[in-house]
Amino acid sequence: MAGNWDQLSAADVASQLHTDRTTGLTESEAARRREKHGPNELIERGGRSHWQLLWQQLSGVLTVILVLAAVVSLFVFSFSFIVMNGGVLQAKRKPKTERSETR
Repeated sequence: MAGNWDQLSAADVASQLHTDRTTGLTESEAARRREKHGPNELIERGGRSHWQLLWQQLSGVLTVILVLAAVVSLFVFSFSFIVMNGGVLQAKRKPKTERSETR
């Protein structure tokens, strides 16, 4: 039998599988093939858990780079916010201290 089933025409596939495209297999032929090859069913092999899938998604290189960039960005923003507010507070305090010295 050919290995490239997707490259064959429907007529060629039916011919190689010894079946008729319009009527399909007879009951006796289907029973014989089922006996020889087993039932036509997929075997479930136990997939990954939800936690494993989540870890696989989050442990990608680009994801780690983006998370690190977010952490650095948050740190820089927080630091600049503190520095800017500290400067504003210092500017507001200076005139008050100068007023108290002039009195």
